[in-house]
Amino acid sequence: WREGIVTFHGEYFNFSKMGIFPLPVSRPRPPIIIGATALSSARLLARRADGFMPLLTRALCQPTDQDHMRDEICAELERVGRAKSEIMMTGLTSFRVTKASDEESQRKPRWNFGGTPDQILEDLAKYAAHGYGMLIMAPICPSRTYAEFQEQAEWFGREIMPEAKKITV
Repeated sequence: WREGIVTFHGEYFNFSKMGIFPLPVSRPRPPIIIGATALSSARLLARRADGFMPLLTRALCQPTDQDHMRDEICAELERVGRAKSEIMMTGLTSFRVTKASDEESQRKPRWNFGGTPDQILEDLAKYAAHGYGMLIMAPICPSRTYAEFQEQAEWFGREIMPEAKKITV
């Protein structure tokens, strides 16, 4: 992805003078982020990737749930001579913004990233404190309508994003 025109001859693939455009803005290439669950993936991740992205979509998941993977990645980073800071902790999750009177906000225990804007901000702060630098978040829309998706996205953008930008890792 650096030159735009590439040639490769390997065991399974062969191509000559193939164009890959547009070239990425990131240099020398876009970051490689791997979503992994198996400990064996940690070795590949530590050797080749720029980030680790677990799925954080279980209703009661916690920031510590992926510590076993993080520990294995860190051990492999040390073995190959890379710094821990070279791997970004990111995650994929869902959210549901509600009013304080809604069942989602009052559930005990409350589901991950579900509830009022303040509750969701608490969850975001917990993940940041545990080293997550970025979360990719998708709204939960029980009605499966675009109107609900839009409402959730706008509510998140209006009441959560401005405060979330202040949270640091």
